[in-house]
Amino acid sequence: MGIVDIYFNNLVEKIIQHGKWQRQEDVRAIWEDGSPAIAKSVIDVQWKFDNDELLYPTTKKFYPMSAIREIRWIWQKKSNRLEELRKLNKSDTSIWDKWEYKNGDWAGTIGPAYGYVLSRKIRRWKLKDVNQDHLDPNSDQVIVREDGEYFIYLDQVDHLIQSLLRSPGSRRNLTTLWVPEYLDEMKLTPCVWSTQWNFWGGKLNLTVNIRSNDICVGNPFNVFQYQVLQMMISKIVNIPMGTITFNIADAHVYDRHIDLAKQQIIEPIQEAPKLILNPDIKNFYEFDDKDFIIIDKPQNVKRYDYEVAI
Repeated sequence: MGIVDIYFNNLVEKIIQHGKWQRQEDVRAIWEDGSPAIAKSVIDVQWKFDNDELLYPTTKKFYPMSAIREIRWIWQKKSNRLEELRKLNKSDTSIWDKWEYKNGDWAGTIGPAYGYVLSRKIRRWKLKDVNQDHLDPNSDQVIVREDGEYFIYLDQVDHLIQSLLRSPGSRRNLTTLWVPEYLDEMKLTPCVWSTQWNFWGGKLNLTVNIRSNDICVGNPFNVFQYQVLQMMISKIVNIPMGTITFNIADAHVYDRHIDLAKQQIIEPIQEAPKLILNPDIKNFYEFDDKDFIIIDKPQNVKRYDYEVAI
């Protein structure tokens, strides 16, 4: 019953009771009014789930399709353009608007971050080894001929899917968003910065590494959407889902969130809903809004409007 709520409540209590406040000189984030957004945190948190239920928060109003569209924007569209995300959300605004470049070479984007990094074609495969039915149909393929043999260059998402199809037991099935040469141009450096996909015990297990996690705002989105991503990839490569693990290097609650968080953790925990994926989808890039059906959503849930630090 609402296992992710139990984890959330325990972590919030731990941060409030035992966390350490940031030093004033280390504060980077600010509130909309320009005040420093000071946080209280604990480090080296690990959450591990057996995927017995959907990691959907039931103690506050939650917007699952926004979380799904965000992960599709990053992983499926492999985009850094805000207009692309706004189209997916069918809205003129996005929480990411706060990090949009308004001018210069990166205007309209968040810089060379997130989807942009995943889209770079830097992994070389022999063309004959690639299952072309699973390549991104919306991406121009880079094929070269060397010494009488054809090679194709894949981005990180296509490479991961091809590797899981061909060599699921490889211990190199990783993705990373942390590219040092781009960091200074990113409007926001990646919080969720790497994934590792392990075929173990006949199942596809996922490890998600997070350098910094706003527990009240970002964490519920991240935990839910990466479980959904695991569901999507698992279905496409036809490997049953195993565990999902989140390694959170810095888990924090901002000063302006503490009072609201204290209220949220005493809300009644409900049964988690269920998510059904369209069984007819065969290619990762075919998933659309209509292919995610959530049933038995929590009822009469209070809305918690946590201010977003930028």
